[in-house]
Amino acid sequence: MIIRLGISCLLAACAVVFALNLDLATALLAWTTLVAVLCVGGAVFLARQPIGIATMMGRVGGSFVRWGFRAGRGQLVPAVAISWLIWTVLGFATVGGTLVRAEPKSLLMLLTWTIDAMAFLYVLGVVLTNLVSGGRSPGSLLVIAAVLVAIITVSMVFWRSAENDAAETVALALAGGPMLLLGVGYGIVLAMSVASGRRTNWH
Repeated sequence: MIIRLGISCLLAACAVVFALNLDLATALLAWTTLVAVLCVGGAVFLARQPIGIATMMGRVGGSFVRWGFRAGRGQLVPAVAISWLIWTVLGFATVGGTLVRAEPKSLLMLLTWTIDAMAFLYVLGVVLTNLVSGGRSPGSLLVIAAVLVAIITVSMVFWRSAENDAAETVALALAGGPMLLLGVGYGIVLAMSVASGRRTNWH
């Protein structure tokens, strides 16, 4: 417990340092890279731990790879992926909290990236669940996951290279536009279903 608390505080401090010393896109990129490396390292520590014996290295590794074992039915690879995504979202929230007094557009950009990352987390969770259960994931899910990654990556590139408000608006529209259109589309379908008196299947 003490090890997990110490590591959580250390990671939170890293996120704050990134937020205060780097621009928004670079801070988020540095954070996601850091937690990816730490999650992979934690997996190595866990894999080297003898079965049934809790070692110090295993406790440290478990502090980084702490989520996803149930969804992955005890398998390490899904746990690493899910833990990395959860750490990523937590880091985004920490960076956002650090930048509370920053420009509203920066906070809106961060919120948009967080929503995109959560959507990617959901899609990846469905894919991993299907794979672990022995089923096959539809190719459309992989396409959606790849599109979300592309949206986040390209919008970060635009944001980092933006030299004026217009360029920042383009990056914001690129990151938030697809999710906004998707939400509006679901809203229209829901409204039509309610108006026609039919039950809506959320799946």
